[in-house]
Amino acid sequence: MSQGMTSIPANELYADTYILPFKTNVRKTDFELSWQVPADFGRGKMSNFYIRPGMMLSVQNLAPTKDLSISYEIHGKVLCLSSYFFGQAGFSSPSFSLPSYTQAPGNFYTMVVDAHKGRVVIPRQSLSVAVELHVDFALVKTFLDGPYENVWKKLSRLPDCSSFFSYSAAVYPEIQAVYQGILDCPYHSSLKHLYFESKALELLALEFGRLYREFFGTSRKSRFFPTRDKDKIHHVRWILENSIDNPPNLFELAKSVGMSHTKLNILFRKIYGTTVFGYFRTIRLNRAKLLLKEGEMNITEVSYALGYSSPSHFTREFKKHFGSLPNQYLKTYLNTI
Repeated sequence: MSQGMTSIPANELYADTYILPFKTNVRKTDFELSWQVPADFGRGKMSNFYIRPGMMLSVQNLAPTKDLSISYEIHGKVLCLSSYFFGQAGFSSPSFSLPSYTQAPGNFYTMVVDAHKGRVVIPRQSLSVAVELHVDFALVKTFLDGPYENVWKKLSRLPDCSSFFSYSAAVYPEIQAVYQGILDCPYHSSLKHLYFESKALELLALEFGRLYREFFGTSRKSRFFPTRDKDKIHHVRWILENSIDNPPNLFELAKSVGMSHTKLNILFRKIYGTTVFGYFRTIRLNRAKLLLKEGEMNITEVSYALGYSSPSHFTREFKKHFGSLPNQYLKTYLNTI
């Protein structure tokens, strides 16, 4: 690792420069800064966790009933790794050569941004769940030596007259597991801090490894296929995420994007590491977890809201996927908050 670099304190990457569209109670400790969404704007919470100097983890779990427009300011050059599990958000800043962009569910974004002021708009939607890791760019270099230092050099080469670099890809299974671990954190207090730090470092290791393979790997060409096919697969994912309570069958999905169901399954697995309905099963059960944690519905209501034929069917699927019954999971979760 490089020596002698000074990182921006984690709680100064954004400092207290969020301007929210509502007044709300704020929870603030040395480790965490959280905002609870008031009832007239929906429900949910946004939290920043200060992992270590120069490193901050943000977790968003919202069900807004109005568009949320949030102003922010970033102090210094930052690497941001982010993904939306459900919902999406639009970002804009006059500092960027690209004036606005949208982060959509199912993709994983790696961004390098200079100090700037901007705005994020989270549209009214049923659920908006996202995780972001922000790292002071000076700190990034200390993680990369040997051949991996080339990743840092690549990320450092911003286009002329631009303060924005973005690289996006489909969320792959290893990254998905880390994100899910963050959302399902079983700890609190000091152990929560330690757990989040381990997940943040794991996320960095996985992404730096992937970027190295993408930028410099010899098998790079074999992982790419036509943009038109890739767009079709992303559209199928969008359909699944927006029809959780009543999903189309595989043949209907294939017809909607103009390809055979066999080709659809093959390409979907190449991008997302699982079959079409393996992916659907996972996002539906993850949605069930979030609904249970929110406490607005009981197990029976959650099962019918997500399109299961019966609570017993839902319970079997939940245990098969997560290893515990829904009521056991809920009891464990409530004991950690």
